[in-house]
Amino acid sequence: MQICVLGPLAVRTGSGVSAATVDVGGARLRTLLILLALDPGRLVPAQRLIAGLWAGDPPAAATGALQALVSRLRRTVPGLPVEFQAAGYRLALPAEAVDAVRFERLVADGREALRCGEDAQAAKILRVAIELWRGPPLADVADAPFARAVIARLEERRLAAVEGRIKADLRLGGGAELVPELAELAAAHPLRESVAASLMRALCAAGRPGRGPGLTRRRLTEVVGRGSGRSSWQ
Repeated sequence: MQICVLGPLAVRTGSGVSAATVDVGGARLRTLLILLALDPGRLVPAQRLIAGLWAGDPPAAATGALQALVSRLRRTVPGLPVEFQAAGYRLALPAEAVDAVRFERLVADGREALRCGEDAQAAKILRVAIELWRGPPLADVADAPFARAVIARLEERRLAAVEGRIKADLRLGGGAELVPELAELAAAHPLRESVAASLMRALCAAGRPGRGPGLTRRRLTEVVGRGSGRSSWQ
């Protein structure tokens, strides 16, 4: 079973010809599954689930309402291993069964390969990580207070993964073919110095030096202070 949260929630069961996608209807059921999937294999306290489900305004019998939702979720997704423990519930799946967890582990592996100079391997790993994204992360709960920090972290990691993949591609001799992607990134993140530097390098490789963005290191430090705007890949 795979739980996908890098985009609209998707639950996939089986493989090959027996593969199927289970529709999880109802906003609260989707929220409950996402809350559990963000900590696969770990106990999620009931109070955290209640806070996430009802955003600070739980019903009078919140514990009973949570139990009822868990029962509905089990019926909706047959075989979903949601275990009850004294203080809460646990989604008893391997961490890699959740695409967000798999994504972050791949990014860490790609970062290590890049640091070791294994550029082809880094580029390959980071492409696999980026391809896990099907849309905005945690799309079903984007406005929920509990989701904000998670979404921000995932989006930052995706941007860093793209930067790392581009850095590997540049080291492998890439140039002109990277310019459109980098120009789009530079426009979206004008204070991201590493993007500007990669764009200028790609332009030089394409025989177009001097046409990069006007954001220089000096200007960047004037705007946001020394050291800001750098990626964790540098």
